[in-house]
Amino acid sequence: MALLGNRFYYFIIILHNSDIMKVKVNFLLIVSFLIPLILMSNFNILKNNNYDQNLVIEEIEIPWKYGYSSDGENSFKTPQKIQNVIDGTINVGEYSFTEIIVSGTFELHYTIDLVTSSITVGVKALNTGWVAIGFGAIEANRMDGADIVIGYVSSGTTYIRDDIGDGGTGHLADISNGGSNDISAFAGSETGGWTTIEFKRQLDTGDTSSDNIITAEQATTIIWAHHSSDSFTNKHSNSARGFYSLTFKATTVPDEPTGLTSSSGNEQVFLSWTAPANNGGSSISNYTIFQGITPGGATTNIGITTGTTYTATSLTNGQLYYFAVSATNSIDEGAKSSETSETPSTIPSTPSGLIATSGNSEISLSWTIPNNGGNPISSYKIYRSLISGSGFSSIGTNTTNSYIDSGLANGDTYYYKVSAINSNGEGAQSSEASATPAAPPSAPQSMSAKYGNQNITLSWSAPASNNGANVTGYNIYRSTTSGSGFSKIDTSLTLNYIDLSLSNGQTYFYKVSANNSIGEGGFSNEASSTPSTIPDIPTGLFKTVENAQVNLTWIAPNNGGSGITSYKIYRSSSTGGPYSLIGTSSITLYVDNGLINGNEYFYVISALNINGEGLKSSEISAIPVTTPGFPQSLTASSGNQQIGLTWTTPLLNGGSAITGYNIYRSLSSGSGFTKIGTSMGLSYTDSNGLTNGVVYYYKVTANNTIGEGTYSNEASSVPSTIPEAPQSLSVVSGDNSAILSWSTPSSDGGSAITSYKIYRGDASGGPYTLISTSSLTNFTDTNVQNGDVYFWVVTAVNVKGEGTESAEISTLVATTPGITTGLVAISGNNSISLSWDVPNSNGGSTITNYTIYKSATSGSGFTFLTTSVSTSYVDNTALNGQAYYYKVTANNSIGEGGFSNEASATPSTLPGAPFISNIAVGDGYVIVNWTAPSDDGGSNITA
Repeated sequence: MALLGNRFYYFIIILHNSDIMKVKVNFLLIVSFLIPLILMSNFNILKNNNYDQNLVIEEIEIPWKYGYSSDGENSFKTPQKIQNVIDGTINVGEYSFTEIIVSGTFELHYTIDLVTSSITVGVKALNTGWVAIGFGAIEANRMDGADIVIGYVSSGTTYIRDDIGDGGTGHLADISNGGSNDISAFAGSETGGWTTIEFKRQLDTGDTSSDNIITAEQATTIIWAHHSSDSFTNKHSNSARGFYSLTFKATTVPDEPTGLTSSSGNEQVFLSWTAPANNGGSSISNYTIFQGITPGGATTNIGITTGTTYTATSLTNGQLYYFAVSATNSIDEGAKSSETSETPSTIPSTPSGLIATSGNSEISLSWTIPNNGGNPISSYKIYRSLISGSGFSSIGTNTTNSYIDSGLANGDTYYYKVSAINSNGEGAQSSEASATPAAPPSAPQSMSAKYGNQNITLSWSAPASNNGANVTGYNIYRSTTSGSGFSKIDTSLTLNYIDLSLSNGQTYFYKVSANNSIGEGGFSNEASSTPSTIPDIPTGLFKTVENAQVNLTWIAPNNGGSGITSYKIYRSSSTGGPYSLIGTSSITLYVDNGLINGNEYFYVISALNINGEGLKSSEISAIPVTTPGFPQSLTASSGNQQIGLTWTTPLLNGGSAITGYNIYRSLSSGSGFTKIGTSMGLSYTDSNGLTNGVVYYYKVTANNTIGEGTYSNEASSVPSTIPEAPQSLSVVSGDNSAILSWSTPSSDGGSAITSYKIYRGDASGGPYTLISTSSLTNFTDTNVQNGDVYFWVVTAVNVKGEGTESAEISTLVATTPGITTGLVAISGNNSISLSWDVPNSNGGSTITNYTIYKSATSGSGFTFLTTSVSTSYVDNTALNGQAYYYKVTANNSIGEGGFSNEASATPSTLPGAPFISNIAVGDGYVIVNWTAPSDDGGSNITA
């Protein structure tokens, strides 16, 4: 419709729906040359009402947005065209994911189907009016650019519209923005004071003018609002709208099942597992069981089940099988679980080849390992009788195929049988074997030791008794500690032995035992000796000269195995001698004074011990002189982190040319000076680690061949510039947090530090983003997530500006591991074997090792023992008969987890041999007396 100038036009704007029509009528007087808009009146006209027939009324479509908000907030006030409302129904089913936007007020439910590239959304608000949600919002832009869906339920009918944010405070329908309505289906309801609007659309509708693409696993911002009125003309309150950031998740296949365990049976294996923690957004329909006979080879599908247990049958006993399980949902089959392995089995067969070998009051048994029935043999049960063929009773068990039955009566015959045990039970007993114990010889006598140069000669007498079997040889034992620590070093067929290649000066202790066909007898008496010779030549002869004096020092030589008693000092006036003895010293220092400055003297040294005097050292010469005077006129001038020094030569050089100057520095005037450098000239620039703003004090000394002269006058200066980099930046990972701390820069540039800037990056070397400032030397970054690695640098700021970046620090955000479980301790001979299970949680960081703690008291007194990278450890420091208590913790890159349960054990072994003190023979009887062994093996002797 074309408008003419200088005329008045009146317009009626009418809004329609399918039922009763209510319209807001605004009479607008338009003067074309002024173009004002004057609101004349507001009134309601019911459908079919008559109105002024003299008015020329034309219905036109005006592209306007009613809904400006005077408070500046985003508005979902009035739709553009009610004709754009569409109607329909949708069965949305069960949603996969839920976001509670405002607890008790506003909820978002959704399911993303990657197969159809669609999203189904359910929005709930605690009201009975309109509900709206927008995707891809930018908070700073408010509604502008947001992909909005708005709807309400009235009298059982759902009204919904596909909109686009237009400016910060308005929105309009997609079809009025050159786009299209892309809601494929929808539904709504009002229940219990809640309004629910549900709709479905494609992730990418193709409507580039009005719709945003929704991307799974990508962060986005939504805008939300609601109102209690069933009318798009009413604006929300400030408390009924807002922004929310989330990452849409897609429905996918389930994770792998966890906790797969197995147990064996006869030709079968029982499996159980835990359902995946994440079902992929869809209920698990069934599990597939895979089987193989090699690690990683569980690939053969052997069955499907809907539960979390399964029995694999028709297996071969003794064959190791590997199993894995996968879960399936409506999308597809997920990944396989970690493998578990198991070997089906039965009881062991009968041990064979049982042999009984006699010893002193003991019998040693050995046998051939039987077929284990498909399951490792855990132990063997030993049976004994005094009668062949009957009367057998169990006397003990052992985990290996041998056993020593001790505490027996020599001369009696004993009969034995053995059976094997595994987790399935005890097998049949073996054939019978028998033996009669006898005694080894008594101890050798009159043991003696005599030293030589790096050797010791041993001699002894034969034992008083061979106990019925000829002595076949002697065992020689040696230790470096009297009474303990003896180890066998050799054997001898005679009554003497020479121990060669020993270390002079080391005392050695010896014992000897005798052997016969029965075994080894007891130890002889202990004998000791210390090999030695004259001392070696002193080395490192060094001299310093003073005024009319020479100071000699040297390095003590090898003492030849016997302590050095003194040193002899020889002097000559010509090189090579002849030398005269001028003195002795009990230490490695000698002062020769009363000399003539300028004369050259020649010296050699020798060492003495009880074996005599060693050879003379290499020659050294010396000329006594004195040190120079002090440098003159020292001055200091400052620069950026440096200070320049100048001076003049000393008045006296001490009789020897000056070879250089030593520069000393202090932070205190008059004291605390330390040497920082040298100079061959009359100047020096100190740029080595100076801190701007700090006063430095300097002195200089002169050197000649004699030594160092006295200090010059003191000079001082102060450098300054911007701060240096903060130091010792460190990070401690926490639970979704990282605690940064650092030390102040080594220099504040001469001006106090006012603040620190903290930067963070996602990759080593940057780029970095400023995340905060701090006046302290620590900062807690809470905007991080467990499992991600972050990188930080810190700078210092003073009035001069910002200093350089600190060294980069990074960490994997995580926490310490959980508690180690299942700790078990098993005793052995002077050892305890520990094993445990891995913690249920590694805290987000791989477990690096385990720390083992040990105590002699249950519940307290635990101290560090060692670490282990595996879940087992053997403590070989344990002593038989002593109870020990253990706890274990797990470590990852963050730190140490909590203590495990306490486990304890007491190591033990077989007792030592009794000593027969007397044998008396009577008429038809023998009386034997003996003393108990000195070592009960850590457990009380029972017989």
